[in-house]
Amino acid sequence: MYYNQKDYGHVPYPAKGYEAATVKSGGCGPCCAAMVAEGLSGLSFPPEAATALAISTGARVSGGTHMGVLGRALGERFGLAMAESSMLKDLTACLGTGGWVIANVSGNRSGYTGLFSDGGHYVTVRAIEADGHLVVWDPGLYAGKFDREGRKGRAEVRGNDVRVAARELELDCGGRSPRYYLFTGAVKADDLPPESAPASWAKACWERAVATGVLDGTSPQGAVTREQLAVVLGRLGLV
Repeated sequence: MYYNQKDYGHVPYPAKGYEAATVKSGGCGPCCAAMVAEGLSGLSFPPEAATALAISTGARVSGGTHMGVLGRALGERFGLAMAESSMLKDLTACLGTGGWVIANVSGNRSGYTGLFSDGGHYVTVRAIEADGHLVVWDPGLYAGKFDREGRKGRAEVRGNDVRVAARELELDCGGRSPRYYLFTGAVKADDLPPESAPASWAKACWERAVATGVLDGTSPQGAVTREQLAVVLGRLGLV
């Protein structure tokens, strides 16, 4: 399923120096993670859940989202293998075997106009066509985005799909390292850890939180609402 971050201004995505940030203002990473997880597993994992995972694992940083951290957590949750690469051939090979890719675009730089963004941004590459063009889901898509000066004629929008030449994406990721986060494989829903059990990376902290009464022990993989967060902060004596 395609997700656009503009639809999630109500979902907080705070970081140091960006305490009022939301998914709309800085959550391209969780939106891409949600699209990859659902695309490869067939399971529901909306941006709210991906945002909670990013925050809980420390993937949310002041500059945006550390996709290496979020990608590994996503892999563990859904049984995906993740690799990092800056080689275009690895991106096309991943797509050719049914994988999905999150591309790390860099935006404008001297002598170059960013295609997908003026600054740093993540987009999801979900397929490669027979002629080598890529099918991209851009969580920052809006009407007329590719009609702007410097972008016109470089991409074709078909509904939620943005069709671009592979070379265009490679150029748009110039200066980034890694350029691509490659995701492959998925386990069946029956083989995943039950929602009643925390992931291994969270197990120790989860057990301490439950033992001390900070959390009630239910829904370890559920998203957190603001009112639930307020209760947790109250139990910690922070509000």
